[in-house]
Amino acid sequence: MLQLRESGIIENDGILQIGNTYQAAGEVISVLELKDRIISEIKKECFPDLEFLFSAQALSVSIDAFKLILAEESEVFETVLQKNVNDLEFENFIYFSYAECFYNFLYHIKNCRKTEINEDVLKNIEGIFIEFQDRKYQSYSYFERICFVLAHRELNSSQTRVLNLEKEKCEQNGVHLNDQQKTDYLKHKKTLGSLSQEYMSNITNSRSEISFHIIDDSVLSDMPEHLIKEALMLAEKEGKKGYIFSFNMANQGALLKFCDDENIRREVYIAGATLGGDNNAEIALKMIQLRSEIAQLMGKKRYSDVSFSTKMATSPEEVVSMYSEYALEYSETGKNVVKEICSYFSLNELNVVDYQYYFRKYSEDNYGIDQKELQKHLEFESIIQGIFEALEEVYGVRFEKTDIRTYDRDVQVFSVSYQGRKLGYYMPDFFADSGKRPGGWADALKKSTDGHKIMTNVCNFSKSTHGKNYLSAYDVRVIFHELGHMLHEFLSPQNYSQLSGFEVEADAIELPSKFNENLILDRGVVNLYMRHEDTGESISDEILSSLQKSASLGKEISFLDGIQRSLFDLEIHGEFPPKSIEELRKIGYRYYSQLTPLQTVDRTDYDLASNFYNLFHSPLGTYVAGFYSYIWSDILQEKLWNKVQQSGGIIESPVMKKYIGEMLSKGASKPSMELFEDVMHSSIRASV
Repeated sequence: MLQLRESGIIENDGILQIGNTYQAAGEVISVLELKDRIISEIKKECFPDLEFLFSAQALSVSIDAFKLILAEESEVFETVLQKNVNDLEFENFIYFSYAECFYNFLYHIKNCRKTEINEDVLKNIEGIFIEFQDRKYQSYSYFERICFVLAHRELNSSQTRVLNLEKEKCEQNGVHLNDQQKTDYLKHKKTLGSLSQEYMSNITNSRSEISFHIIDDSVLSDMPEHLIKEALMLAEKEGKKGYIFSFNMANQGALLKFCDDENIRREVYIAGATLGGDNNAEIALKMIQLRSEIAQLMGKKRYSDVSFSTKMATSPEEVVSMYSEYALEYSETGKNVVKEICSYFSLNELNVVDYQYYFRKYSEDNYGIDQKELQKHLEFESIIQGIFEALEEVYGVRFEKTDIRTYDRDVQVFSVSYQGRKLGYYMPDFFADSGKRPGGWADALKKSTDGHKIMTNVCNFSKSTHGKNYLSAYDVRVIFHELGHMLHEFLSPQNYSQLSGFEVEADAIELPSKFNENLILDRGVVNLYMRHEDTGESISDEILSSLQKSASLGKEISFLDGIQRSLFDLEIHGEFPPKSIEELRKIGYRYYSQLTPLQTVDRTDYDLASNFYNLFHSPLGTYVAGFYSYIWSDILQEKLWNKVQQSGGIIESPVMKKYIGEMLSKGASKPSMELFEDVMHSSIRASV
């Protein structure tokens, strides 16, 4: 790794540019050499040098390097188009996309450590890459060649599936449109891309601009100690008395749950419920309208019909019908829970601002949960190591820490293997950063089939600057959830990357991650990861029982929240999309107020469209007219979990073994409903 200069005449982050060369630490490297090294790192069989790839010197020529890699891929594509169809074989359609790999790495660093440089580079590369992808999947000649090979070659089931999925991508991208329609489609898609970037920037910027200055420490008596220390240090840094809580997700959740001041809780809730503001509401409306126009171009009445063409569920009506039954059930039980909480605390009503606070106090009083004592079992390093041990015990997947350096000393790399066979590398980025996108997610950075796949889980946990790091119960759930995605991708077929776990139907993606959450409070798993930081002892059966009871408290609220967001998504992407911001906000508030058993805030203090990044962070993303996937997957995984428990538990259950071997390990090799029903030995659709 080149060491960057500390000073220079014409300098960019310590790099001296002289004509077509760069000088770093006294060494002169030409632009051509720099591009060659970038390409070499991207094509490297093992883990690339991310320190170098994400450095200012590499980023300064990354656009040109990407163009060179894409040119190679474009040449392969053109060869397919130029070949006589009678000479085409399945292998002509299978090649590893280094361009996609390069794009994935740049997308990752922009979302984890955003700077003006990497944001600008990604913006340029994204445009180039999307243009190539559109040209490829809108090519009718390419589509015809896929169909020819499907019809005239002897293919095994995996090969047939690969080409059928490739064919679906063409249809999804409008391969059957006429030239003018294709032009309009691409124009709309490009505009959607720009709008989605602006939408996410507004959310990130809004969070960075919000903080809560609290003078009275008596209202913070139950707050996690590590968060209080961080807030105290931030206040001291700014020369102010008291505590300053930045508006990251850890502080947002903790203040709603632990702060004794109702007015502060209300401020925190409204800040979260209106994040992004009028600007994002306007952007959301434009994106909805453009998606509706794309649907019409493709001969559909509504965008949801476009989205459902590649889902497990057959139509929005099937989802709404399913939700109606569950909404009625959970609404009644939710009302009873709220009634019990109100009675216990002598409240006239329980509102959305306060419910987490009172649910927590109720759990402490009735289930004997001491939050500060529980915290001693949630030390970060111990949790992570224990979870890795649990995943090896349950799934047979082994994690071994490497000495590979990345872009941040807190971001470590683990070698991943299964039954002695190397699968690839796992690079989690756990802690919050000012340049990081909010939320948590999983990404396949390199979809290799040679045992060098690279996966990442990204979270936004609070990081201590003065000692150990501790997690909340919510943080632990996020880890298990995102690791479920990681397992699905790693365990899926190694022969064709097109059949990996991330290539399944959009409403099947969440099933492994939701299922993995069941492990959190399983006795055998808890013994491995929830250990006391001083004694190493696991929590007692009594505390575990209390945690299990507490975890189920409020389940109805979360479930109904998922339903209301899903119905909002399906309506705005339906046949009659909203025409104004006011109408858009009314739709969101209608489902919000109708489905929750809690007292809501005023309509002016709630704006779902302004910060619903699952729907608006990408032009035509997985969760557009597909947010229902979370609840859909939750219903399916509950059926699976019950069957696993009835047949011996996670270690001994033959159902669990079949789930790993016949669903996780199959990826997208068959439709997900078929795989799921194979595991369950029954037809599921009728009961869904």
